[in-house]
Amino acid sequence: MKIPFTLIKKSTGEEISFDIPQLWEDISVGEFVEIKKKLIKGESLEGSNLLPVFSGIPANVWRSTSTEEVGGAIAAIFTLLTSTPPDFLKLPKPASIELDGVEIRTKSDIGKYSFGVIEAMTQRVTDWVIGGSDAASLDELIIYAPEVIALFSYEEYSSGEWDEERSRDLIPFVEDLPAIVGIPLAVFFLLIALESLTNGVTLLTQNQKRTQSRRWRTRRS
Repeated sequence: MKIPFTLIKKSTGEEISFDIPQLWEDISVGEFVEIKKKLIKGESLEGSNLLPVFSGIPANVWRSTSTEEVGGAIAAIFTLLTSTPPDFLKLPKPASIELDGVEIRTKSDIGKYSFGVIEAMTQRVTDWVIGGSDAASLDELIIYAPEVIALFSYEEYSSGEWDEERSRDLIPFVEDLPAIVGIPLAVFFLLIALESLTNGVTLLTQNQKRTQSRRWRTRRS
């Protein structure tokens, strides 16, 4: 459930509408990521600190807003913060997701994704984990969930054409997904990548080995 709010900007008189979720199950991937970033930075989760996350309205605009309007929104956020969140990182991977009106089936076998997808993901995870990124664990790497899901979804979204740059166009749609759907999917891909790096084997090498193994079995049969 989400509670609708309308904020009137004093400077322009513009009305801005937004919703504040009352349960953690109602937050989006984008909201989840922004909250996780704040936690990684050591920031406290307080109503005033989360107003920009749920409204999309900059903090400086909120500071010039009436106390009555701010109070109602903060009270709604407090209700969310006092509810019990699910363990997003342990939820099951969805069988499919919908991005921009297109159903994307999620594949459990990493080897069924194209060379370009695997290559791009290998480079991304290498950059994030080895290339000096502050994010080194799954709990921190999850802030890259929108990009990860977009990378693995674009091929089917575009009916088979892989384009790394255009895959980024899907990120806004991924950010709008419910977190209980999108985060488990990102976890699935990231766990495979982290396991590969831990074992000193890249996703690309894994994919090549599986392809070679299938070819060898085909020749023998």
